[in-house]
Amino acid sequence: MEVRNCSTCGKIFNAVMDVRRCPECRKGDEVKFKMIREYLYDNPGASIEEVSEHLDIERNRILHFLREGRLETIGEQMVINCEHCGELIRHGKYCEKCSREMAMDLKSAAKVIKKDTSRTAHSTGMHIKKKK
Repeated sequence: MEVRNCSTCGKIFNAVMDVRRCPECRKGDEVKFKMIREYLYDNPGASIEEVSEHLDIERNRILHFLREGRLETIGEQMVINCEHCGELIRHGKYCEKCSREMAMDLKSAAKVIKKDTSRTAHSTGMHIKKKK
């Protein structure tokens, strides 16, 4: 565990893994997400600006939910870019093409690592010293 300052409110909190916001701010996000979800159930296809204005939620927070993959745009309203190639996407961080390429790269890297560790597995660890 690591002590950090919340990136939103500045409070000090115990961070687990790569969490950058305190528990109170994360709870506030959940409340905002539920408000957005309810609004979109009643108003499907609403724009980011419409949701932001009607619910008084910052545009950046809505974009954050899109990046997390918790929301998705429909129709022509693609407003976020793939972080790798820049292509417009509906949700998440990467487009399908880049996601596939990264998955293939990770699989091939895992094979190399597995191959390397299997070679050294026999030459490490404990053994009985030969008697003289």
